[in-house]
Amino acid sequence: MNTTKASRILSIAVLAVGVFGIIWLYIVATSDERNLDRFLRQLSTVKIGKTRLEQWREDLNRAKVSNVLVRCQERTCGFDLRVENQSLHKMRLAPLTVIDASVGFQDGLASDVYVGLAVQGVNDKGQSYDDKGLVIRETSDVPGSCHPQFHLSVGRRYAEPGDRSWATIAMDPCASAPERDKALAINVDCLSKIGGCRNIEQMNRHVFGDR
Repeated sequence: MNTTKASRILSIAVLAVGVFGIIWLYIVATSDERNLDRFLRQLSTVKIGKTRLEQWREDLNRAKVSNVLVRCQERTCGFDLRVENQSLHKMRLAPLTVIDASVGFQDGLASDVYVGLAVQGVNDKGQSYDDKGLVIRETSDVPGSCHPQFHLSVGRRYAEPGDRSWATIAMDPCASAPERDKALAINVDCLSKIGGCRNIEQMNRHVFGDR
């Protein structure tokens, strides 16, 4: 076998391995993303003070959502799903990105909805920290609170004026359906996107595209 032919075979083999690696990476990344998307679809149907615990369990099973962490203690129960882009991060194709979504129940009725997306950075000491992020929460914690629109807060506490590294969206059970849908439309593609999501605008275009 001459050198040219051997080099050609080696090149084809390397290309085949590369293609297989890309396909494997896509399957792994999108599998968790699809599972999270199913969870978020069910989460979006939750009605604070109305959705019952057993009905929520049945809905999750029917939607074939997996890897949900369930914690129950006395009068409260929580259903939590956490997904990270570990494959992309290990290959240095994106910063570590985490989406954490949960639904809380008290006395058998939904009491709290939470979705958080955080993109990690590394400080001068080599320590990881939440560099950018978006948090959405719906709760009935404030008695008498009733607002048809969500409240958007941009910027970290004690940060420099104009900081847009972090955003918080707060709602109560009176939030209108369009406002609620917009607030909960978090971009799960941040988990599979090469380079990750660079800012809060990319984390939820439905909210920041209008504001």
